[in-house]
Amino acid sequence: MGMTAPTTPPDVPSQETFEAVYNGKPMFEGAPAAGVPWDIRDAQPRIKELAAYGALRGEILDIGCGLGENSIYLTQQGLSVTGLDFSPSAIEQAKQRAAAAGVTVDLQVADATKLDGWDGRFDTVIDSAVYHCFDHEGHQQYASALHRATRPGARWFIACFGDGTVNGIAMPFGVQDPEEIKTVLSDANWNIQYFGRTTYLGSRAAFVGAALAGIDPERMPADMRERSQRPGVAEQAQKTFERLQQLDDDLIHMPFFSIVAERGQMS
Repeated sequence: MGMTAPTTPPDVPSQETFEAVYNGKPMFEGAPAAGVPWDIRDAQPRIKELAAYGALRGEILDIGCGLGENSIYLTQQGLSVTGLDFSPSAIEQAKQRAAAAGVTVDLQVADATKLDGWDGRFDTVIDSAVYHCFDHEGHQQYASALHRATRPGARWFIACFGDGTVNGIAMPFGVQDPEEIKTVLSDANWNIQYFGRTTYLGSRAAFVGAALAGIDPERMPADMRERSQRPGVAEQAQKTFERLQQLDDDLIHMPFFSIVAERGQMS
């Protein structure tokens, strides 16, 4: 059922970028091989909390599942989970981790902006740092694809780059516009039940390398160069880079938005 990623505009991370990261390679020639910044080798605390509350019900879609830690954890809790990601390398490694954990999880390659072949399959969607990977058009396609892939009454739990700082750490770029999120979800017949803030755990060491502070933008691929040259981005990246070096913890908390939306009926 899986398809490869769609053609990405310059402002959106490409499939090649993710493939490089998942294979331990630099994001581009001359960049450090930083590792996978979002790989904490465990489920995100927010996902564990939602599971403990009983908020994740029915058939669950872990969209953009990456290395599969959320899917593996939820399966261990007795929940029915399907993990989809557009990176073949991520899915291959997620399957290896699931096998090592002794669980069977349905993990497949798929395009989140299309989800061909998955119509009406899911009651719950968990989006753990996926929404901010798309531009506005991608957001629209993504929200519509999830509406098609879910059943009446389904809920979509989103965690994406937010504003503000946590312990001096801010997202240098990719911060989402709350009004844009609200408009996109409403237009795709998703009714927002909650919009607030949360944090997301990441690997400090990997984010030090991924901060890209001090690297000549001309050496970056187009999907990063444009972002790095926006007003204030380089300065914020440098501040974040310096702050990360001051911390001792292996894991860091990053500022994220938290959104819960319920699937509405098509008009």
